[in-house]
Formats: sequence, structure tokens, C-alpha cells
Amino acid sequence: MVCAQISIVIPVYNETQRIDNSLFELKDYFSNFKYDYEIIFVDDGSSDNTAEKLEKFINNNLLKKFKLLKLPKNCGKGAAVKHGMLNAMDNSDLYFFMDADLSTPLSEINKFIEYYETHKTDILIGSRSLADSNVVVHQKIYRELMGKIFNKILKILIFTEFIDTQCGFKLFSPRARKKIFKNLKIQRFAFDVEIVFLAKKYNISIEELPVTWVNKENSRVHIIKDSFNMLCDVIKLQINWLLGKYEKK
Repeated sequence: MVCAQISIVIPVYNETQRIDNSLFELKDYFSNFKYDYEIIFVDDGSSDNTAEKLEKFINNNLLKKFKLLKLPKNCGKGAAVKHGMLNAMDNSDLYFFMDADLSTPLSEINKFIEYYETHKTDILIGSRSLADSNVVVHQKIYRELMGKIFNKILKILIFTEFIDTQCGFKLFSPRARKKIFKNLKIQRFAFDVEIVFLAKKYNISIEELPVTWVNKENSRVHIIKDSFNMLCDVIKLQINWLLGKYEKK
């Protein structure tokens, strides 16, 4: 199959101070994009004027393929991505989600599409930790350390072989998008782990690909509180599976 149509979901939350650069980058990049596409921003109940800024930019630039969905209250990144994925066009050939700050450059989109067309892997997850990854600007050292510790714990809790589950750049085939996101239950940051967990349970093919990554400041992740909550959610998803709260294969 040759890809013709893609859907891209971008969750946003209180991004008014840094969304402008991303919007201009997206507009310029997709003005010469060789595939048909839709870009779906999902505002996760922002308390600033992120949604208004997005609406104004889309309308002023006549960007008919840029769409904005709104959650009525802040539910979490996982909830926003799920909402965007389930409201994307059903006839797309591939589905992406990526972070609003574009820490992973837009040029990686074509690389992932080309890899998919050759290998037909259902889920491709970006990694900042493989040998061929190119981290141009690093996170603060304590954030990188906590990330490495978290992924080592995941190897024990969900038996994953992946070394970077939390990079906000992932691709899904139509089959994977439908199966994974209708069953997604974790609403906040550990939803990336749930994706990997469910892919393994449902025998959906998944691979880790190296990406270029440029750290942007103002992370929404609180290093202590959110790390603890993420570990609790990882334990919860194991319990949910044992209790039969997920759809079986």
C-alpha cells in the first residue's frame, strides 16, 4: 500500500506562549506536503487563550485542513490524543500524534511514512535513546535520568523491550488506531505506556525508530508528582487487564 492520506493529532494545553512558532512551521511544511492530510489540534481544557489563538490562526490563513477540537475541561494528554484519534477521518492511511512544541522535527514524518510503506509495522514509536537517534538539545540532566529510570522500571512491570516509550512522536496504521485508542483508559502521561502494553497484548506489530529531537523548555511534566502518578497508572493498567476491563484480542 502506498500512503495517500494521513491524519495528525496534536494535543495542546496552555500553549499560548509558544504555539506561534509551531503554527508557522506547520503551515510552511504542509504547504508543500506530498500527501493529503488533516491536522487535528485538541485543546485539553486550556485556561489561557490557546484555543482562541488557534482558531484565529486557522481562520486568518484559510487553513481548511487544520481543525480544532476542544475538551470541556483539562483531562490529560492521553485523553486529548484519544479524542483526536477517534475523531480523525476513517479513510486515512496513517495516523500520527506529536507534541505541540515540535520537539521532533516535522521532517521525521516522511521518514516514518517511508519506513511504514516498506515494513508495514502497525505502530512506530519515536525514540531519543537508540544509537542512531540525534538529540540536538538535551533535557536537563535530572529529567533524562528520571526518564531512563522510568523505562527500566517498565521493563520489569510490563516486560517491554523499548527504551523510550515517552517520546511524543508515534505513527499508527488504521488497524492499530482503531484497536488501541478505543481501548485506551489512561488519561494522562502514562498513556504512551498503555499503547505499548496493549499492542503487545493484541499482537499488533510495533517498532522503535530513532528520531532527531530538540528539547524545548517549559515541560508540562512535574518531575516528582507526575513520575509517581505514571508508575501508579502502569500498575493500574496491569490490574485492569487482569480484571478484564480491556477488550480481549
